[in-house]
Amino acid sequence: MQREGASTATRAVLATGLPAHVTSVRVSIPADIPAGDHLLLVTSQGLLDAYSRPFGVTAA
Repeated sequence: MQREGASTATRAVLATGLPAHVTSVRVSIPADIPAGDHLLLVTSQGLLDAYSRPFGVTAA
């Protein structure tokens, strides 16, 4: 998710369909993700939404 003022916009889905017992996953950030402030969103079939702390993405 990328922060855009008071709202957010989905930029990429990094993983789907993970078993409930999985507590970590390694992902690669796609090269076309724009620079700026981002958040990770973790959901569990609509039962739980959890956002990470904000982090920055910079151009390489």
